[in-house]
Amino acid sequence: NEPRRKISFLYSRTLIPQSSIPEKHSSTYKTMVRCCFFDLKSLSIAAALGAIAVKVINPFLNDWIASPVELSKDAHSTPYDPEKSTDIMEYPDMGFVREGRQVELSMGLTFILQQSFPRWFVTLLQRYESRNSNSNERDYEPKNVNILDARQRDYLKFDEAGFTLLEMSDFNFSSVANWRSQQDIKLFQSALETKLRQELFPQASRIVFTYSVVRGGSQFGDQPAAINAPHLDYSQNDTARHEFHQSWPPFDYKYNKEQHILMGTDPRDEDEVLSVLLGIWKPIYINNPVCDHPLAVMDGRTFHRNQEVPHPIHINFGIFTFHNLNGGVKYNESQKWYYYPFQKEEEVLVFTQYTKDDYFCTPHGSFENPNCPEDYDTRVSVEMRAAVFVKKQ
Repeated sequence: NEPRRKISFLYSRTLIPQSSIPEKHSSTYKTMVRCCFFDLKSLSIAAALGAIAVKVINPFLNDWIASPVELSKDAHSTPYDPEKSTDIMEYPDMGFVREGRQVELSMGLTFILQQSFPRWFVTLLQRYESRNSNSNERDYEPKNVNILDARQRDYLKFDEAGFTLLEMSDFNFSSVANWRSQQDIKLFQSALETKLRQELFPQASRIVFTYSVVRGGSQFGDQPAAINAPHLDYSQNDTARHEFHQSWPPFDYKYNKEQHILMGTDPRDEDEVLSVLLGIWKPIYINNPVCDHPLAVMDGRTFHRNQEVPHPIHINFGIFTFHNLNGGVKYNESQKWYYYPFQKEEEVLVFTQYTKDDYFCTPHGSFENPNCPEDYDTRVSVEMRAAVFVKKQ
């Protein structure tokens, strides 16, 4: 066994010539080469057969187990009419929290796997996880809302409505090799920080970007678009947040900056305070502007404290579970919704996730646009958040 152990990691003829092996160990060497060669051949054959099987079996299992899904169209699809108004009137599917309901949501591995795994596998996983789900569809109610074209409303200003669209055509977006890489995306964030300081926050002492995520893509780790589910990524209720994190402590700051920033437990200068937490949203990896699932945002002036419901969520990522206190949204007829139709790659939607010491934020959620060209790619987007700090007065 000793000779085998010593040369087990150098089995290739190119790495260790047989002539250099002592005579007493030559038989062991030959056995290992034959064994490893056989193993490599077997692995190659198995991999090829596995690829063929996946190609053949997946469509069969999708048809047998999972219901057919039309990915490129939505339930309201009609032939595209370029003359039709870009205002979406009486949109019927936005789901709001019912009055008097307390909501909590636990999501399993389906959430993180459904974009990249076969549909039949996701369906089976959903059936299994639904047994332990605490989500109740009766806690929500669809309401008709008008989602107006923000491009046609010049009166919408960031410091009043809480959202705007920044034009960044001077940035070379191809310089970001991988939008899923937290390192590569820093090039974009650096350019965006300059834009934010110039146009929105000249008083900022520091801007901190947090973790980014891709929605609507097909790679492992991509998340689904949050369609017809208006929400706040973070509750505006600081007292409720501190109570929540006594039961579910946040991860280390290195892995979860946002919760520490909102709770004031982040490493910050003593002479600075958090001003706002921004949401950043833009399309990526598609050959056309966004049409099918644009992001709708609410005018922050039309959303009030009594319309928010603390909304705990728990997301199982397999090796850890993420806990956060989101904000659920109750419907009120005075709320005003807007979107930017046909948002382009060089256009960046900036909106207000949270304002310190002032109840001002913009609930948001994507929706199914009923008027889109059939040959358009479905939306893929990247989103991130940015904390804006200012000096204490």
